Amino acid sequence: MGAMDAELVIVGAGPAGLCAAWEGRARGWDPLILERRSDVGGAWLEMPQKLRCLSPRKYDRMPDGSSTTGDGNRATVAEVRAMIEAFAEKNQFRICFDCPVTALTAQNGVLELETPRHPIRTPRLIIATGEYSRPRVPAVPGDFEGPAEHSRTFNANTVTASERVAVVGAGNSGAEAVLAILARGGQVVLATRHPLTMPPIEFSETLLAPLATWYARLPVRWLPRRGGCRIRTPLVYGELKRAAKSGQIKIVDELSELRSTGFRTRSGEDVDVDRIVWATGYRRETNWLSSLITLDEDGIPLHEEGISAEVSGLAFLGLACMRTRESGFLRGFARDARSVISRLG
Repeated sequence: MGAMDAELVIVGAGPAGLCAAWEGRARGWDPLILERRSDVGGAWLEMPQKLRCLSPRKYDRMPDGSSTTGDGNRATVAEVRAMIEAFAEKNQFRICFDCPVTALTAQNGVLELETPRHPIRTPRLIIATGEYSRPRVPAVPGDFEGPAEHSRTFNANTVTASERVAVVGAGNSGAEAVLAILARGGQVVLATRHPLTMPPIEFSETLLAPLATWYARLPVRWLPRRGGCRIRTPLVYGELKRAAKSGQIKIVDELSELRSTGFRTRSGEDVDVDRIVWATGYRRETNWLSSLITLDEDGIPLHEEGISAEVSGLAFLGLACMRTRESGFLRGFARDARSVISRLG
């Protein structure tokens, strides 16, 4: 089958990809979105529906100004999904569903993508596949005889009150797993390499809100030490530290070795558990790019504020700290898309 041509191709129909399509259309292009799933929404399709966003809902908006509706300061995943679906329905973007990209080549200013249907050629390509594509489970020596799974598939309803569960990782997914296990009456051992911290101060309900919002939108390259912007998502569950302080959970050092009945920590402590939940994050689904560009261990490419440092016409969206402290979050996608599209043009 012959190759198909498009003015702009976007890989990923999550909110970042849809924002890019909006900005591309505003520039006069007819964007084509390739999505490996059968619906819009990206990682939001796989998150727990009652989970709430990191930022206040008034900041999480699509490029046309549309936002979530519902109760409370922070939107739920279900409300964000409804916003994304309504935005896509209203704009009727050209989307090819169930269409994963398997390879990318570049020659003479033309980028060619391989898909199960047909090759697609374009002078402009934006990768917006998100950071929750591939669950990361570290390679730890040894064998554990009990059940072990990643937090993405973990169902706390299967935990009994008599179980002792190890949660590995103290980020937001780890905190969510810990609190769900405690709610079921289970015992929790939390293995983490980092000390627990309380969530950052929420300025949205104080007089400092306008200043904090302005600061978060400044390019990190302007700020000393990049404004403290970190790839790691801030922890929003203060309940986790409070549970540790009250003795509801046991905190141990990170794993160094698995044992049949549990694990050994880096400090040499042997811990027995009935189950292990790996809340150890994700890698980006960018392996199909590895033959063309340089990727780090998390699948993040070399880039300059979202524009590839290696391939002309190639750009990225949804990277944390990509351009501002808002980059990588729902509240930053629209502005990042506008910046990337203007530079690709």
